Amino acid sequence: MIIKKISVYCANIIFGLPQIIFLLTIKPFIKVRIGRLYSSRIGHLIYNIDNYISNSKKINNHHYSIFICEDFICNTTVFALWNKRKDLLLTKNFFLKNLIGFLEKFFPKSFILINHSEVHPEFSLVSCSERNIDIEEENKKTRVILSDLNLDNPYICLHNRDSEYLKYKNLSDINDDYFRNFSFSDYEIAFQKMTNDNISFVRIGETTSNNYLSNKYRIVDATGQKHSNENIVQVVNGSKFIVTGNSGIAQVSRILRKPQLFINYIPFKIEDFGAWSAQSLFIPKKLYDNKRNKFLNFREISELPYDIHTKKFFEKHDLSIIDNTQDEIFLAMLEMNQLVDQNFIQKEENNNLQNLFWEMFKDNQYYNDLRFKIRSRVPNSFLKLNKFMVE
Repeated sequence: MIIKKISVYCANIIFGLPQIIFLLTIKPFIKVRIGRLYSSRIGHLIYNIDNYISNSKKINNHHYSIFICEDFICNTTVFALWNKRKDLLLTKNFFLKNLIGFLEKFFPKSFILINHSEVHPEFSLVSCSERNIDIEEENKKTRVILSDLNLDNPYICLHNRDSEYLKYKNLSDINDDYFRNFSFSDYEIAFQKMTNDNISFVRIGETTSNNYLSNKYRIVDATGQKHSNENIVQVVNGSKFIVTGNSGIAQVSRILRKPQLFINYIPFKIEDFGAWSAQSLFIPKKLYDNKRNKFLNFREISELPYDIHTKKFFEKHDLSIIDNTQDEIFLAMLEMNQLVDQNFIQKEENNNLQNLFWEMFKDNQYYNDLRFKIRSRVPNSFLKLNKFMVE
């Protein structure tokens, strides 16, 4: 281990120093910046670059950006999509790895280094901005993929998070985030009640823990390496919307600026609305406090001091996690479908419930941006079924 560290240190100096001298030489003509990217997770591969590009446009500081990736690229299509931009390079290049290694060791505060807040801000309005990908070219590819999948009806993309992906890719996970998982069979009632509405369903995900498919419903299997990994952008692009939990795959919808429906969403933090597409809908998992014998309301859930890195939080605080019911999921999907079709009617009772919900977060520093710019919210149907959560 010590020998390896010494060899890396020496390589950083030998190969990194000449590159720094070169960058300083060309700086009057072109500015180059460099950062690291967690390319093994699709959420980071999309979210971080999307944020960085939009924020770079705002400061109007023209430069060429290089991101050093991990050895594993989770999605080669998205990787190639970003590399089509003339101002950006994602790479695993040995020499550039030593360049960033040199900078991080000897000049950690250099402007050349892209810092974490530039790619992963605390809060973002990027989803309200224009797309950072060439959608016209993707539209052409979408038509080919839909033909290949025999999709001619309007369809909704469905995904459920489980731990199968990590096993499939032999990836380690230091996060304690099992609580984000749920079963694909939770969509059953939606299948029963929406199949006759001339709607198909497409299951996405590179690998799944079960093969829930049925001849009774129009469910197209787009899982597996070919369709999920290579063509996920095109499959989501052709859909009405995507339904998933708190999972990185939903970021595909964000770069397309297409609203999403999040079910079984946990952790539920109101600021997270800014991490996803504008005008999305969220229904969280419910939490029951066993000590006080009561369900937590939205404010209490949002203020819990935990995230996916917190170990054994629910066990330590004697909290039970309750997944969304199949009816809650179906009604939320119905509402999302109406919103996309622009035939949703907001009733006075629902306005009152929405006001109660937002009143809980009026002191949040991002309140105006969340409510009036991003305009994501909790579905009316969920609020009506769980009025105790706004009390």
